[in-house]
Amino acid sequence: MNLEPLDVDRIQRGIARLETPFTLIYFPEVDSTNRVAATLPGVSFRPGTAVLTDFQSAGRGRRDRSWMAPPCTGLLMSLVFEMPPVPGDALLLMTLAVGDALRSTGVDSHIKWPNDILIEGRKVCGILAERVVRDAAHFVVVGCGINVSCHPDLPGAGSVAEAVRASVNRADLAVQVFTGVDRWLRELSQYPHVVFQEWVSRLETLGSEIIVSDERGQWTGTAIRVERSGGLRVRLPDGSERTVLAGDVSIRSAGGFTTA
Repeated sequence: MNLEPLDVDRIQRGIARLETPFTLIYFPEVDSTNRVAATLPGVSFRPGTAVLTDFQSAGRGRRDRSWMAPPCTGLLMSLVFEMPPVPGDALLLMTLAVGDALRSTGVDSHIKWPNDILIEGRKVCGILAERVVRDAAHFVVVGCGINVSCHPDLPGAGSVAEAVRASVNRADLAVQVFTGVDRWLRELSQYPHVVFQEWVSRLETLGSEIIVSDERGQWTGTAIRVERSGGLRVRLPDGSERTVLAGDVSIRSAGGFTTA
């Protein structure tokens, strides 16, 4: 296992010809890349700025769940986006970019609605999007944590290296993520519906029996479709339907454990 610090110069060279002007800011250790990105000083806080680190001491997932990986074993980064017309599209395009990056290593992945990336049913990446308002302008900071080489003890978790049965260079994987972001940003500006349908096609949640935990308690249903806003439409056993919003619930498969 290669535990060298992230080679930011290698990433910079790899993304130099992309149309999107990315700015990379690296710290060996932070509490949370999302927090650091959201609080960057005005001159640094702009769309395309990315905060990268080798270790997060207080990484967070959806619903404020803690997330931590050993130093130099994950690709940990947060990107600043302009607020898109559909706010959830920043999360959408990041999941597509990560999926493309994983495919470049030789493995296929799927999305567990709304923000987890799975390889063969095991979670290898979580993504967190948060709104930020600066000087009355609205932005989205999207954090991404890919488990590249750590062998997690958590049920349902996996790593990219485990899936490909080989070492994976984190800098090269980062280049592929930025390449995907560049591509999907351009596609989203021209063909948002096509991009949405591509995202839907990668969801493994649709058609599955799921268990939802929300303010009403725990209930079951079948995930039948995703609305353009990003909400998950669920059919209950009595035939009625509910729309589930990502920030409100925890979801797992009714047939067995999956990551939340």
